[in-house]
Amino acid sequence: MKVKEKIIEVNGSRFRLTKLNADAGSYVAFKLAGVALPLLQGLSGKKINDADMKLLSQAISSMSRAEFSEVQKILLGTVQKITTSGGVDMPMPVLKADGSYADEEMAMDARTVISLTVQAAMFNISGFFTDEGLSETKS
Repeated sequence: MKVKEKIIEVNGSRFRLTKLNADAGSYVAFKLAGVALPLLQGLSGKKINDADMKLLSQAISSMSRAEFSEVQKILLGTVQKITTSGGVDMPMPVLKADGSYADEEMAMDARTVISLTVQAAMFNISGFFTDEGLSETKS
């Protein structure tokens, strides 16, 4: 069974990444394929390090502002910030329905937003570009 969610920590906060549906995942994968394919093929199950995140960030930054904003909103739409109250995890979407940030502090925290965007991209599309994912597309 494929992993559908993952808990990560970014700058001292916990976040839940969830998988995109097939249509959105395909769209993001094809948008990023031209710039990120070599990087994603090399990762194949490895832990994402700062150099990998920097390289993917550079690749993503080659998109137009409108393309980047669209892809970033799709990816951040899969992320929830997890806070704990009384021993109970309480996930809150990072983005509101209108696409603005639910947390005003996060709206001013580029480092966290970039990290979440890159990690959500890697979580959602890296499996497609590994040898196993690509072999499934060959006839």
